[in-house]
Amino acid sequence: MNNLTLTETDLGTAKLVLDLLPEGHPGRFVSLVKLACGLLTRHEQTGDRNDLDHGIDYNREALDLRPGYRSKLLPIIAISLRARFKQTGDRGDLHQTISCNKEVLDLLPEGDPI
Repeated sequence: MNNLTLTETDLGTAKLVLDLLPEGHPGRFVSLVKLACGLLTRHEQTGDRNDLDHGIDYNREALDLRPGYRSKLLPIIAISLRARFKQTGDRGDLHQTISCNKEVLDLLPEGDPI
């Protein structure tokens, strides 16, 4: 069994778990992040645009659930949006990438050397 097959199985399970968790369930955040991560990894392997789109959507939903994770999720969303911009040329994605990166910089404590 190759890595892509394992990813397919893992993604199917992660999607099933997410679908079974009702809105407001405390485990929903982790499920969203895991599923997004898996989809974005598969996108890197296959170039599948749907995986990229869904990965972005799931990370955004996770961000809505836990705004305190902005500094961790925004860079991932920005990288994903940049990848989509490179695929589609949609300048909206480029503008959102810049916005996310600016917000991450604003979240850094004063004097942080990054």
